[in-house]
Amino acid sequence: MRVRRAALLGLLLGAVAVTASGAGGAIVIGNDAPSWSPDGRQIAFTSFRHGNGEIYAMRADGSAKRRLTTNTAHDDHAEWSPDGTRIAFASTRDGNYEIYVMNADGSAPRRLTNDPQSDYAPTWSPDGQRIAWRTNRDGNGEIYSMRADGTDARRLTVNAASDESPDWASDGHIAFSSNRGGGTFQLWAMDADGSNLVRLSAGGQNKSEPSWSPDATRIVYVSDGVLPLGNTEIYVANVDGTGVQRLTNYDGRDDFPAWSPDGTKVLFTRGVTFRAQDVFTADTDGSHLAKLTQTAAQLEITDALADQPRAGRAWAIVVLVDDARGLPVVNATRICRATLAGKALKTASGTARDGVVRCAWRLPASAKGKLLQGAAGLRVGTLRAVLPFALRVR
Repeated sequence: MRVRRAALLGLLLGAVAVTASGAGGAIVIGNDAPSWSPDGRQIAFTSFRHGNGEIYAMRADGSAKRRLTTNTAHDDHAEWSPDGTRIAFASTRDGNYEIYVMNADGSAPRRLTNDPQSDYAPTWSPDGQRIAWRTNRDGNGEIYSMRADGTDARRLTVNAASDESPDWASDGHIAFSSNRGGGTFQLWAMDADGSNLVRLSAGGQNKSEPSWSPDATRIVYVSDGVLPLGNTEIYVANVDGTGVQRLTNYDGRDDFPAWSPDGTKVLFTRGVTFRAQDVFTADTDGSHLAKLTQTAAQLEITDALADQPRAGRAWAIVVLVDDARGLPVVNATRICRATLAGKALKTASGTARDGVVRCAWRLPASAKGKLLQGAAGLRVGTLRAVLPFALRVR
């Protein structure tokens, strides 16, 4: 029987994959969910450089990065108020995602929502008096709004489908993505009270993360369905769905677009996977790409292959290790360890080349029914990626 990743990793001590770094821990290591300040001089974003999401800010050219939140929970989805004095964000610091607001320097954080279900993705009204957000409190994704002090919560969408990613336009409309039309997620818009619902897009690809242009005539958004699997790109279109233009062309994931306040640039994230994205800007035609953050090296196990171990035969496991930034894995040292019924096994052979690790052992005829345990992976400097295994010998 051939044991592929889904089956094999299900047996590996419950591990789906093991990602390790010199600090030993974060699965997500990049930077995401960027947001412009209203004067266009600063950018707030989420960084995972400390293992969990924290809110940072930097100048629009990527310099002078500074940490705004310090918490053992996850802080994410920062959004500047229209006057630039406050930042709304989502945090798990009270057990589940809730909406918070803090001063633009990170001081005086205050919780605005209080519900057992997740509240996240806040967006400010143009006058700064209200905040709309996405919530699970009705059993599925819905859009709500509240006063900026957390009072007067109102439900804006009522649908059995999932409504996501609200963005409030300068003319008062709210755009969001929803699969309420059946099948894929598409872009929709409504008035600030939830009335006058209009579908803005169609087609077979998912469309999400809408962001209005400053004059509310165009929307930049994310669309998938472009090969290879997992690829997403940034597009822009007129509000009526015409004039669709693709802004990015990248094999990985382009995500979280946001229009600059002066309408000349688009802010977004880019990475090989969602785990290791960095913040970029480009002109609204996709030109003049600039990278503003730098994700650190991170090794990630992305696949594994093995036969069922059998007594009296050689047994091997092959593990694929990638650098989450998309760079080649070079100068690696293999890690091959195994025990049989608690006693160490001598490795019969092992190789590590271009991120592919192969470890093999010869199992004695007496191994039948015994537990084969160990780990396979590699080390590059202080970084390690190791996959444990625990399989019964047949």
